[in-house]
Amino acid sequence: MASHPVVGQSEVFVHFLQCDEGSSKWKAGKRKAEKDDYRGAQWFCTLTVPGESVDTTNAIKEKVDKFSRACSNLENCVKNVSTSLEKISAINSSVLRKEYVHLGKKLDDFGLALNNDSLEAPFNHELTDALITTGNTYTQIGNMFGEQPKTDINPLLDRFHLYKGIIQQMPEIVQLEKQSIQTYEEFQTKPEKLEGRSLMEIAPRREIISHVTFAEINQFNRDKVDDFNEYMKSFLQQQITFYTEITECLKRAHASFDKIPINKSSNFNSSFRR
Repeated sequence: MASHPVVGQSEVFVHFLQCDEGSSKWKAGKRKAEKDDYRGAQWFCTLTVPGESVDTTNAIKEKVDKFSRACSNLENCVKNVSTSLEKISAINSSVLRKEYVHLGKKLDDFGLALNNDSLEAPFNHELTDALITTGNTYTQIGNMFGEQPKTDINPLLDRFHLYKGIIQQMPEIVQLEKQSIQTYEEFQTKPEKLEGRSLMEIAPRREIISHVTFAEINQFNRDKVDDFNEYMKSFLQQQITFYTEITECLKRAHASFDKIPINKSSNFNSSFRR
């Protein structure tokens, strides 16, 4: 709203954005807005638009209908992505966290079980330490999965929910354009409804609504590119950072096994010599 080229500069919008609800200043602004002669549809009377028409009436209706269908499809897609993100967030915070921590505990138990005099062998102590390190690593990874939605999925979800609300407003915007065209066409077919007015007088008003409608559509289409580009890049950067940290954890666990030399054949033969 604040970035909208018209709403963002509105005196009423800025007033309510900056005032505390319930303050005398807020109430005075509310009363002033309610008495504004150009509130609601009268706002169109304050506008001047280019002289040329946006397009023919039939072309406008076709474009508006296509845009309405596109918004409906877009709303469903945003809803579906949000549902998937919610599921992944829940899985990360519960199932994945639980299972990785569980695996970490079992690896830790495995390492401790090897730390037994009856199982003593060269580098057995190093193997025990490496397994315990690996167990701790998976416990850490589990907790990381549990916390990660706060930094990537949940912020993206908030933005998708926000955009769903924006998309849901678009039908109301184009509906005004549809009603304007319908009324104008009624006047064309039933001149008696003009009540002494002329189509030449009404046509510019309809043109204003068309210009505003398509300006809003164009603004929405431009904004969505910038917005979703920003949303997805931010989300993916957090994902990259997250999985890089996991990779580093696994590398450290892997390195703990490098202290144990691998020489199966010589160890096997030496056991027979003993």
